[in-house]
Amino acid sequence: MENWQSLMKTGNAFFEQCAWFDAQYYYQNAISHIEALWPSDPQNIQLLLGWISGMHNLSALFEIQGDFQSALHYLKTPHEHMLSISQDDSQTETMQLIALRALKITLTPLLEFSKDHPICDPCLESLHAAEDIMNSSQPIIH
Repeated sequence: MENWQSLMKTGNAFFEQCAWFDAQYYYQNAISHIEALWPSDPQNIQLLLGWISGMHNLSALFEIQGDFQSALHYLKTPHEHMLSISQDDSQTETMQLIALRALKITLTPLLEFSKDHPICDPCLESLHAAEDIMNSSQPIIH
């Protein structure tokens, strides 16, 4: 059985060859592998980053094909998940901090996407609110 990293690399190779169907298959399998491993190790940064990367790869794949609705979905899903964890008081402080840091990775592509493709006003307002939360959570160094 292949591990998620090799599945992701195979997906990237197919993406480079413009073999969209094959790339999607491997990205989705990599994400499924990560999602199977994650519950037993929820603070594993490598799994988190791999999951976000896989979702962003799927977004790029759909965007290049002109399916902007699906592209947005694969950008929003990890962002909303990290935002939820960062604000969930039942999560450990470590997990909230991990999620808050991951928001830096998820927010920028969404803001870039919104420059090229119109998204609804409430969604855009939500992104800017998340940007404010992220910026206000940064320690100030004097």
